[in-house]
Amino acid sequence: NAIYSVSVAAYRAAAASLKRPLYDYIAGGDIKTVPIPSFNVLNGGNNAGIKQAFNEFIVMPYRASDIEQAVEIAVKVFKQLGNVIREYTGSEPRVGGSFGWCAPSEDPEVCLQLIQKAIDDCGYTEQCAFALDCAMSEMYDRESKTYYLNGKQVKTSLSKAFNKNSLHRLLRNKRYIGYYIYKDMETPGGMPRIIEDELFERVQHILNKNKAAPARSRGREEYLLTTKLFCGYCREMMTGYGGTGKSGTAYRYYACKNAKKKLCQKKVVSKQSIEDCVVSECRKLLTDSNIEKITAAVAAACEADYDSSAIRRIKAAIQEADTAIENLWKALEHGQAAEMITERIEKRQKEKDELQTQLAVEMGKEITFTAPQIRAFLDSLKRGNINDDITRRGLVNIFVRAIYLFDDRMTLILNGGDRPITIDDILLDEIEEHFEDAISGHSPCSSLVADAPPREALVSTSAFFNDIRSPP
Repeated sequence: NAIYSVSVAAYRAAAASLKRPLYDYIAGGDIKTVPIPSFNVLNGGNNAGIKQAFNEFIVMPYRASDIEQAVEIAVKVFKQLGNVIREYTGSEPRVGGSFGWCAPSEDPEVCLQLIQKAIDDCGYTEQCAFALDCAMSEMYDRESKTYYLNGKQVKTSLSKAFNKNSLHRLLRNKRYIGYYIYKDMETPGGMPRIIEDELFERVQHILNKNKAAPARSRGREEYLLTTKLFCGYCREMMTGYGGTGKSGTAYRYYACKNAKKKLCQKKVVSKQSIEDCVVSECRKLLTDSNIEKITAAVAAACEADYDSSAIRRIKAAIQEADTAIENLWKALEHGQAAEMITERIEKRQKEKDELQTQLAVEMGKEITFTAPQIRAFLDSLKRGNINDDITRRGLVNIFVRAIYLFDDRMTLILNGGDRPITIDDILLDEIEEHFEDAISGHSPCSSLVADAPPREALVSTSAFFNDIRSPP
């Protein structure tokens, strides 16, 4: 809550300094959409002997046509939820501390079912989604190292207390995507999935990135070239370091892993200098012709990859239902048991109708980027403030696959590029003697970025940039 309050204050101060409305400052330009509003309808906590661990149950009318309809949906659902709770408990519902209804059950699933019933009663089944503010720190008991849920202290599957690795194991569990696991054997599709492959893969990507550089989030400054900068001599990762010199001046730099072990003679390099150079070179690639090439390639890729795994699975099920219905009609034409076959046809048709409804819902969730949106984003990187963190991060993430740094030159390996870009005579002047003297005498400091290089990342490419050339 303190972080949130300070963030809001900083936003308001920044907007006031530019004499712009807060909403306009946050949007950063023309406003065409507004965020999906969220409505807290059910509150957790201790109420009438019921302890609901989850803090807030939230309704989001994500398919409302405009803000007015979203508010109307939320008001009607909230009112009907009071009636549903009254019917469930047999008593009048109470208002909680955050002005939602007090949770009538310790089981979060029951609470969600009651909200879903209120939504269904109002006729908004296809227009609302749930969100949860779990307030996990409120659920955690430090003495027993367990989480309070459903009226009991929850431990791990091994009946042990939770530790820092417990959540990682949960997030790696393939059972979420339908794998049946027995000992060391994995059977895809052996059990019902509860999330889609895309979400699971995104989580794995984040976990793998954090594993490759576990300490980068603990540094006070972001090191843009984390997992991308390598020593040109020994090919080991160069990691971010920081410390304070004898004069009290703070220094930030990248150092070769082997150089820290006295196994390589690579000199350290100023963080600001090398990042400025890389960002500048990346920005040079955003010529008008390259922007058009990237826009066309990304738009085509978005169009080709439009169907998510959920949509593909539903379409396959619809095709299977069509085939089954066709075969049943053929059997009926051949005079087989008419009553039984007719009943099966009706059952299959009902399944198909339900699948088509699911397909419509999933299609409504899909987000695709149009060519004008892609072009506008790339143009913002080209013309935006080069010192802006978002602009710098975007340029590096889009273009840079790896950087091999020598003391007198560096080689940029671009995503999908067919040749490296070598930049000469840029670093000797930037690693000033006073900088080296200062950091050689600074107090002991710790690595802000992990040492392990992402081996697999060096072979990954993006097909979007195959035709990009460095401008003359």
